[in-house]
Amino acid sequence: MTIVKTKSLVETYRAKASSKDINELTGRTGRPDLTKFVINQMTLKLPTEANTILVDVGCGDGLFLLKSADNGLDSFKGRLIGILPTAEEVARVRNHLLLESNTKQHLLSIELGLAEKTYLPNSYCDILVCNSVLHGAGQTIENVKLALSEFYRITKVEGTIFIGEMPDSNEMEGKDYGNSITSWLLWVLKNQGFKSFWTRLKQTLPTLFSSEPFVIAPKNMFYMPPVNFIALLAEHGIEVIEHYRHKEIDNEGNIFESKTRWDYIAAKR
Repeated sequence: MTIVKTKSLVETYRAKASSKDINELTGRTGRPDLTKFVINQMTLKLPTEANTILVDVGCGDGLFLLKSADNGLDSFKGRLIGILPTAEEVARVRNHLLLESNTKQHLLSIELGLAEKTYLPNSYCDILVCNSVLHGAGQTIENVKLALSEFYRITKVEGTIFIGEMPDSNEMEGKDYGNSITSWLLWVLKNQGFKSFWTRLKQTLPTLFSSEPFVIAPKNMFYMPPVNFIALLAEHGIEVIEHYRHKEIDNEGNIFESKTRWDYIAAKR
C-alpha cells in the first residue's frame, strides 16, 4: 500500500492521478454511477448552444465536457476546456479521453490551472462550471475569494457561472478517526452501516497488495450557508439566479436531496 498524507487539495488530486480508476479524479471513490447522475443533472440545468465557450474548472475525468459535446456544443464552433491543478491529472485525463471512442469527433482541451488562476483571457467563456471543488479538503476562505475573482474575470458579462456541491455546514465534524485507516473503517461501520463499510473495505483491500495510493487528506474544508455564500458572490460581481439543494443517488439508484450541499446558478453582472 502507498499511503499518501496530503496538506492541500492540489496535493490530494496529484496523488489521486495515479489511481487505476479515473473516477478517483471526481472525488467520488467507487461511485461512477453517482458521477454520471450528477453530470446529467448539471446538463439539464446548463443548456448550451453550438458556439458556446464552456470552461469546467476542476473537470475531474472530463465527463461533463463530453456530455456537453454530445448535447450539441460544437467544439469546432465553440470551445470545451477543462482545467486541472496538476500536470499529473492533465496527462492522465488527456490520455483517458484519447481512448474514449466518441472523443475523436470533438476538440477537448485539458489545461493546467487552478480555480484561483486559470491562465485564460478576460471575458472569455459563456459558461463557467466549478462543481465539487471550492469546498475541498484544505480549502480556505482566501482560496474561495481568489477563485471567485478569477471566475468573474474570465466569464463574459451576463455569462453563466455554476458552482456546485457547496456545503452549508462542516461535513468533517464528528469524523474523529484521524489518519488511521482502521479507525476510519470503524467510523464508517458505526455511522454509515454495514453496506457502506463493506463497500469501503472492498475499495481498501486491493491497496494492501498494490501500489494503488490511499490518500489521507486534510480534515479542514470550506463551507458556508446559502445566505452568506450568495452575499459573498455578490461582493465579487456575481448574482445568484437560482440555488437549490444538490441531488444525489444512493447505491440502489434512489434519488435524494443532500442534507448539506447546494448548487448555485449565477450570472456575471
